[in-house]
Amino acid sequence: MFYNIMVKTTPLTDVVGRVDYISSPDRQEHLVYADKNCADTEFWKQLSEHCQATAPGREKVREGREFILPLPNWMYKEMYPDDVAERFQQIVDAKTGTKSAVAIHWNRKGNSYHMHIVCSENEELPEPEPVKVREPLKRDTYFNAAGKRSPKKECVDAETKQLLPGCSVIRKGQTQQDQLEVRRFSNKNRKISSREFLNELKQDFANELNDLMYEYGHDNDYFVVADFRTPDNVYLKQLSKPKGLPEQTCERIDLYNQTAKEYNEIAGALVQHYPEAVHTDELEQIAQLMNRKSAADRDGFVGAVREITKALQMQFAAARAAAARPKVSSVAEFSARYRDRSNLDAAGHNLNRVLGYFRAAIEDDDKGAARRYYEMTAKRERDEWEEER
Repeated sequence: MFYNIMVKTTPLTDVVGRVDYISSPDRQEHLVYADKNCADTEFWKQLSEHCQATAPGREKVREGREFILPLPNWMYKEMYPDDVAERFQQIVDAKTGTKSAVAIHWNRKGNSYHMHIVCSENEELPEPEPVKVREPLKRDTYFNAAGKRSPKKECVDAETKQLLPGCSVIRKGQTQQDQLEVRRFSNKNRKISSREFLNELKQDFANELNDLMYEYGHDNDYFVVADFRTPDNVYLKQLSKPKGLPEQTCERIDLYNQTAKEYNEIAGALVQHYPEAVHTDELEQIAQLMNRKSAADRDGFVGAVREITKALQMQFAAARAAAARPKVSSVAEFSARYRDRSNLDAAGHNLNRVLGYFRAAIEDDDKGAARRYYEMTAKRERDEWEEER
């Protein structure tokens, strides 16, 4: 089974509160694991103060970033949570060059095992640096009684227009006095918040998950990365389901979306891992033709997409088997490799036939092509069976 890897990323404006939320047993009734960095409150507090101090005049300042990764549920019983956390935390730390905190939970229903990784976007300096004089402020900046920058309405009395006790303001054009004697962190690494970084991280997570699948005997499942944003992708877009649609229409949309999901997973796996075993341009043309069609028209090609999916699955299985025998040291292994290669050639021939047939059918808007193909395939199988008899 193939799965598109899902990684949710969120900018954090209260990194101290978020780390406490994901790691506190009092706030997380289904908490499985929290690493030692979650308890390093002083680090996250200083990171928050640094981010606030280096972005004067803004109401919401990005203090860190969170990644949420769904995990296979079997990991709860078969792997120690600290081992799972360490594997993925090392990936994030190596890519960001910053410190992170990890927590693993179940959701409330108990059917989704997942990991939270909160990381700094500011690298910790090997030696603290003196804070430099700041640029003059471009707007009036208010601070509450705790010294934290706050909106004006929280620092000024609505009736008297006077500052509330303990609050302060630095006027536009003035220079904010430095609150830290030394600088512990560098400037933000802007790459961490980019789409490219997220795609790279997804691919690294998918590779690690696939290694674990193989290591623990779950190699029938495979994670792939689908990027629907590129114009030359091989993926089918799923249909939206606005509120108020008739039940029958919703069922047809659900059927198409499930079919498209299965297609996307196997197409992505084949293109990413065995690109030499498939004509990518054919898949791109099919995706472009299908994605241009209306919801009603796409509904008529569910059968066609299913047949293409079957052919892709056969090709992937054959390519994977052939790649698993890189060396031959005996006659038996030579025979097995020859058989695998023959299977790959046969699967490739079948895939090319299926892609050519259905690409033309989709282009001509021939919604009966899947039924005719099924009838032709059934007849060919019957004829082959009769010949064998």
